[in-house]
Amino acid sequence: NFPHAAAKVSPQPSLSVEAELARSNPPLYAPKQTSDHPSTSLRRKHLDNLAAILHKCMLNHDWQRASRTWALILRTSLDGNAPDIRLHGRWLIAAELLMRQPSADDQEQLSSASAPVFSDEGFRLARDYYERLILQYPHRHNTPPSAFSAKVVYPALFNVWIYEVQHRSRRARKANNATAPDASELDEMQSLKSDTSEQRKALHQLKARELADALPISHRLDSLIDAPPYDSMAELLEVRAALSLWMSDL
Repeated sequence: NFPHAAAKVSPQPSLSVEAELARSNPPLYAPKQTSDHPSTSLRRKHLDNLAAILHKCMLNHDWQRASRTWALILRTSLDGNAPDIRLHGRWLIAAELLMRQPSADDQEQLSSASAPVFSDEGFRLARDYYERLILQYPHRHNTPPSAFSAKVVYPALFNVWIYEVQHRSRRARKANNATAPDASELDEMQSLKSDTSEQRKALHQLKARELADALPISHRLDSLIDAPPYDSMAELLEVRAALSLWMSDL
């Protein structure tokens, strides 16, 4: 080399602030494990297996085991982060499981693989879950159209609410028909009188109760679509039209 040339200095690899803090003794920072870390790869495989078990249980209508599997999925973390329920429609799976939570009276009658049973307690849990999502992820003027916000949750909330009222009314009508006297044991005229006096009166009472339960849904939906951005949502307008048609038949 030329005698007056500067001495060559081997370049030192530059470390990030996190790496420097992690290399200090004692370490002042615990770096997160990357996705290619062996433990992270095992956790990802474990999460995939749990997801497969969850879908298998839901297909077999084994809702109790599906709920326990869903709880394990929520406790599994990747790269230090819990699964985001807003992605891939996971928030709908949670509501589906909550709707099938049996009440205290039905708990003893259900087996692990019984048919789905919708109870008032399950509907209440699902609606409370949707209400919490609406409060946790409100829609703002700068929210991207594809982002998860209350605009995505509101149609599901009203659909579950309407289905709850209709399901309760169907159960009441089924119970009313079960307690009705057997027409084969009655005379034709007595059967006609019984139908016009008692059964029709009970049917009118059931419809009146169904209409009373539908009124809070109508008031909540009207107050929501009265102002932007919900006044131009096609999903909510369709729900409002179907709700009006249903209430007019009661």
